[in-house]
Amino acid sequence: MSKAADSRFVRSSRYRRALSRLLEFQDRGTGAWLLREGDVEDISFAFYPVLLFDRLLRSDAAPAEVVAEPLRSTARHLLDVAPSTAPTNMVLAVSALDRISELGELTGPQHTQYLACKARLQSCLVDDAGDLRLEDLYLQNELQPRWHSVTWSPLLYACSRAWGGVRSGHNLQIADRLIETYDSAENGWLGPSRTAGTACSWASSLGLLNVYLLARDLSAADISAREFLRSAESARTRRRFDIVISFGGPDRMVAQEIRDHLVAAGLRVFFDTDFRHALLGEDLAVTLQDIYFRRSRYAVAVLSKSFLKSKWAGNWEWKAVLARMNNQQQGYLLPYFLEDVEVPGLNPTIGFLSSDHVSPREFAEVVIQKVTGIRGGRVR
Repeated sequence: MSKAADSRFVRSSRYRRALSRLLEFQDRGTGAWLLREGDVEDISFAFYPVLLFDRLLRSDAAPAEVVAEPLRSTARHLLDVAPSTAPTNMVLAVSALDRISELGELTGPQHTQYLACKARLQSCLVDDAGDLRLEDLYLQNELQPRWHSVTWSPLLYACSRAWGGVRSGHNLQIADRLIETYDSAENGWLGPSRTAGTACSWASSLGLLNVYLLARDLSAADISAREFLRSAESARTRRRFDIVISFGGPDRMVAQEIRDHLVAAGLRVFFDTDFRHALLGEDLAVTLQDIYFRRSRYAVAVLSKSFLKSKWAGNWEWKAVLARMNNQQQGYLLPYFLEDVEVPGLNPTIGFLSSDHVSPREFAEVVIQKVTGIRGGRVR
């Protein structure tokens, strides 16, 4: 149906009947999608209708107005269930929400919720050891007629590639897994079963599509195949967070604007409200020390009088930042001054930017370039 969206077929009665039948599988109360009444609900079933609706709404096809409300219902469903699901399903959910957001179908609060979900996803794609956490996700139902499906993790590169481009750590690792699962003896991909024998046709066709997308992204980023393989190897040793953001309470809006642009560029960002579930009940002095000292690549500090007065940002977090700076030679702190203040322990020769000359968005773009090495911050 999606592939026919630009043809005359989309205006035919046959197409409308097929679309109407598809819409019957959505629970309009929850926005969830089912394969049949009383069957399993899963994010993967919601992902594919969003691809179709996105195509219809971007075209001049007559049925476009029919799918607007089902699309908004799907967004509500995804935002309700995505935060508590496995990382593999979160990739599908956030990829679908990316499209819904680009269509302008998210409300203001929903857009905030979506960015928080995206930030959590990107931070949990790798564990503290730097290993990719995505797993093949199997679904099955024993009701007659029986069925099963699988989301094969190497194919998620097609979803995640827009999050920071091919240079981002999680994309490098997903692409590396895609290459590693190719069976040279069979000249194809065996699929998730990894059973020796004839290569699987569906896995090989989708694997080839993803490799084509990877090759196109590498070419656009001017990265050779050899450089990609070296980068993929080094990505396995990266820290969990690319950026942690420290700020005083009154400066939250500035810090959040920075965070939004970093997350949109595919960086893994620690921002306090995105991780309330992880911080609840923990000894914050110990947890924040660990995040700032061991589990992050860079720290952004939004410096102001409010920062200095904050018992967390100006105390525990700042102590961790200073300890980290004393422990490594290369730059760790990325300072952003909102006003002229003297920060205890900050070396006056460290490079900084200030809000007098650079907006929060512009500062975020500089940070993206610093972390990724890509001018402009993202690869589309």
